[in-house]
Amino acid sequence: MSKLSRWERIADQGARQLIGDGDVSHLPGAGKRLSLDEKNVPSEFRLAYKIMADNEVLPDWIAAGKALEERERTLRDRLHRRARHYRQDIASAQSRKDARHQAAVETNWRRFVAEFRADIKGYNREALVYNLKLPSSLPKREQLRADKLLERALKEAAG
Repeated sequence: MSKLSRWERIADQGARQLIGDGDVSHLPGAGKRLSLDEKNVPSEFRLAYKIMADNEVLPDWIAAGKALEERERTLRDRLHRRARHYRQDIASAQSRKDARHQAAVETNWRRFVAEFRADIKGYNREALVYNLKLPSSLPKREQLRADKLLERALKEAAG
């Protein structure tokens, strides 16, 4: 078994996993097999990529991209959990007409929002560095917008 066929298996497995996690039918080349031959690699990278492939080493930008995906997933999961708890706690405090508890819930939510915004800012810095490392032919990772994420999470938590 050649190293290239191993890389093709890894790429196919990654594509299947991505398709299983979300709809990618709108992307250019959707449904077509990736061509991993040399003509798709810029000439200045061909030797380096061949050496890395022969030694089963991932380019730095691939590892950084995987780390960013995991960090984004963690940020989104944490936000959705906190938004659900916030909505539940507020509803509970309002139904009991407990103003002190409601104020405490609001204070905790504002503290979380400030932390979340800082985390998004850090994520966006990492995404910018990642985008600079990424080969120019590949799509760049978009910056996350804290306001939109917060708004969507609260809307979903409200049901």
